[in-house]
Amino acid sequence: RVNTFSHIDVKIFREVLSIQHIIKKERIQHIIFGHVNFCLTALILRFLFGKEYYLYVHGEEITKNLGGKYYQFFKWNALRYAKGIIAVSDFTKNLVAKYNPHTKIIYNAVDLTKFKPTPKNEALIQKHTLGDKKVLLTISRLEDRKGHDKVIQTLPQIIQREPQVKYLIGGTGQEEQRL
Repeated sequence: RVNTFSHIDVKIFREVLSIQHIIKKERIQHIIFGHVNFCLTALILRFLFGKEYYLYVHGEEITKNLGGKYYQFFKWNALRYAKGIIAVSDFTKNLVAKYNPHTKIIYNAVDLTKFKPTPKNEALIQKHTLGDKKVLLTISRLEDRKGHDKVIQTLPQIIQREPQVKYLIGGTGQEEQRL
């Protein structure tokens, strides 16, 4: 994991050199980029250093044209030149399969051997006045694109149908105050 978030700017060269150093030092055979935002990094590693890569795609970064025309150019080419694409859903696979036939699905999942229901935490129930309410829970960064505000806007309709619902959000981010 490299602690920079790739955007197309001068930091990209520091990122590429850092990753290339790790690849050599650790003799890494497979590179998997967890987000299409690493598109330029992936392309530079492939064409300058001959490193093949896989690319995870989630959905919104494919359906929306974020980042301008150069970013779009690099994004589509990164998909095209990837050794393989890992999509998180059938929907996302269908979006990217035309760019790369080596697209497979790995659904987001939870390891049920590690995450199991436990006895209710009474302090948490009291803190949020949950009682016997049904809890709708979102855990994520608080970013505009995540749609927390849409859930909040829909809550009156949800509560009308299910009065015992309480919505909790776990996370921090730029949208925290607004939400």
